Amino acid sequence: MKLNQYQKYKETGIQWIGKIPEEWEVHRLKYVLVPEPGKNVPEGEEDYVEIGDINRETKDYVKTSKLTVSGAKNVPKGTILISTVRPNLRGITITKERINVSSAFCKLKLDNPYSFFYLTNDSFFSYLFTKSTGSTYPTCKDEDIFNYPYMEPSLEEKNCISSFLDTKTTQINTIIEKDKKLIELLKEKRTALINHVVTKGLNPKARMKDSEIEWIGEVPKNSKVMPFRRICRLNQGLQFPQDERLELPEKNSFLYITIKYLNSEEKIEEYIPNPPKSVICKKDDVLLARTGATGEVITNQEGVFHNNFFKINYDPKINRDYLVYYLQKDSVKKILLLKAGTTTIPDLNHDDFLDIPFIYRDYNEQQKISLFLDKATSKIDQTIKKIEQKIKLMEEYKKSLIYHVVTGKVDVRAK
Repeated sequence: MKLNQYQKYKETGIQWIGKIPEEWEVHRLKYVLVPEPGKNVPEGEEDYVEIGDINRETKDYVKTSKLTVSGAKNVPKGTILISTVRPNLRGITITKERINVSSAFCKLKLDNPYSFFYLTNDSFFSYLFTKSTGSTYPTCKDEDIFNYPYMEPSLEEKNCISSFLDTKTTQINTIIEKDKKLIELLKEKRTALINHVVTKGLNPKARMKDSEIEWIGEVPKNSKVMPFRRICRLNQGLQFPQDERLELPEKNSFLYITIKYLNSEEKIEEYIPNPPKSVICKKDDVLLARTGATGEVITNQEGVFHNNFFKINYDPKINRDYLVYYLQKDSVKKILLLKAGTTTIPDLNHDDFLDIPFIYRDYNEQQKISLFLDKATSKIDQTIKKIEQKIKLMEEYKKSLIYHVVTGKVDVRAK
């Protein structure tokens, strides 16, 4: 998109802003947007928004069923909510109705849609991050937000900017949502392919028999259905206290593999010195999450595995990749969750897992299935990766566009 610049600029003396159009002014946020005090709300009220309820990409929110903390406020439609607690500092939204909200939001009265776009740029979130203090729940103060520099164009320009960004971000968001739906369809296709091939095999003309298990259905006549206990045994990991974990590796120490480590973008590493051999895994091993992420299969990890995992020690007659694909079957994952129970934190025990049926085939057939699925799923995964990269570029473009427009680097007024 080709956009023009303003004719004249002036220095702001603020590093991340630089120059702004000559007619614009720089104020502090507190002189432009005023706080929305809201009304006190008793515990137990419905329609509640907590800091984790905001989608940080779409800026939309969901409502938690019940209010569970004190200090909440009831605020009107059109209130800007800004999360003040890490790691939710990118959480910002506008209320679409009168609603109850957490005390962990800075609440501002919206004067113009420009203000909301202005506060969604990355520089604002970086500012919040530097201002947040504390160890357990680092938090920034409302006063820090009120002191944030705010660029003030004329009302006419604000309306132009708001209209332009609303149109462009809607277009970008529409493209992103279509791509996300396509990714979901591809993932469903991948799951369906694994389900079919692992259950029915590769020969469409193979004679079938009833497995006598409802969620498995018919299987090839030359296969056998047997419980997992016939083909494997389990080792459960260990939970090591925080004071026994090392921040840096030492001799005879191993990386500690936890749900938190695997799911964290930062991948903060911890190490366990001299662990028992029974809880050490190698890259060829297969781990299964028994709680915390019940049913998730973990491979290609090397280190010490947490108490949340089983290590599946499978028989040499079982092909490792075939086993992994079997555990990825949609119906198997559902059974694992069912066996783990419906408590707040599902917990799969050894015997329940070992009683689950497994479709056993000749080793060569297992290998053929694995190689076929490797090739087929790899194509799907590559397509998903390309779409994810496209989405990332679109998100970066949207952020860049908002920044350049709200800081006056480009002129979007109608000529």
